[in-house]
Amino acid sequence: MNVLRRSLVLLVLAAGCPLAAVDRPSDPTLLRTLQAAEAGDLPAHLTLGYAYAHGERVEQNLEEAIRWYRAAALRGDAEASFNLGMIYMFRTVTLDFLTLEALYKDGVKVNEPLAQYKVGYAGQYLGRYDALELLKKAADQGQHDAQLELAMVYIEGKLGQRPDPVAAAEYLKKAAPHRAEARFRLARAHLNGEGVLKSPKLAAEGFRAAAEQGHRRAQQEYGFMLSNGTGVPANEREAERWWRLADEPGPEGPFRTVEECFSRRHAVPPLDIVQAHAWFNVASSKNYKPLRMGMTAGMVMGAVEERMTDEEKQKAEEAAATLAEQVQ
Repeated sequence: MNVLRRSLVLLVLAAGCPLAAVDRPSDPTLLRTLQAAEAGDLPAHLTLGYAYAHGERVEQNLEEAIRWYRAAALRGDAEASFNLGMIYMFRTVTLDFLTLEALYKDGVKVNEPLAQYKVGYAGQYLGRYDALELLKKAADQGQHDAQLELAMVYIEGKLGQRPDPVAAAEYLKKAAPHRAEARFRLARAHLNGEGVLKSPKLAAEGFRAAAEQGHRRAQQEYGFMLSNGTGVPANEREAERWWRLADEPGPEGPFRTVEECFSRRHAVPPLDIVQAHAWFNVASSKNYKPLRMGMTAGMVMGAVEERMTDEEKQKAEEAAATLAEQVQ
């Protein structure tokens, strides 16, 4: 989206005007959610906002996420107000495992691998007894994210499993051709001899393969191996090149907490810091505190304030006052 169109979109959203219609989702679960939202169902508004914010079962579209969250916020929903602040500040919302589960649970019934992975992944954090089983079913059907997640289960000893480097390595081998993180983890296993033969040469090859896919930690590790001559001929100039690449901005997230958003390595410019502060202000006025968080909406608002000019603070205060009059 070019700068002019983005500015126009933000003005339209801030004024509460409707946006041009977008294609209706083709996914049956999301289509039913849309129909419920159009009938006035408030939880459906929140689910649609989340789906569009994260690109779950639909192409990511922050304009649509804002539209649905705003509709819920104007009906007095504090969570929607807070998530609007998140989008305007960080261009994302934090992971919501209950909503993630709701979006994919129907797919589990028809043995859909992506759905099994998503519900299994969410189930880890929701304490679901069948999380491990679902991840295994997805992995057995070739779902590469599930294979990587199972490797992490056995590396870290999650979901009631003891750490098992051998099992972890088997899942990493399956996922490695398709996921840079799996390549990186398998390379580290070869470097340390954990579940596989110790081999600095294979470790260097794996780090390089992941590094070429843009994996920042792999770029850093491969630089160290080049610098030390471990598994590859020493080459200080090439090591420095990979370290420079590792320092460049790269993709981050998804984020589980607001604290992670604030501590992201490379800050993304806010979509609209005035609107972010205003919506956090509205959420704070309702004493909103997100689940699994140590920060209240008021604390988040204060952290945002530290990044604002006096003029922006004044505009945000005026915007919040206007919004408060509109909220039911």
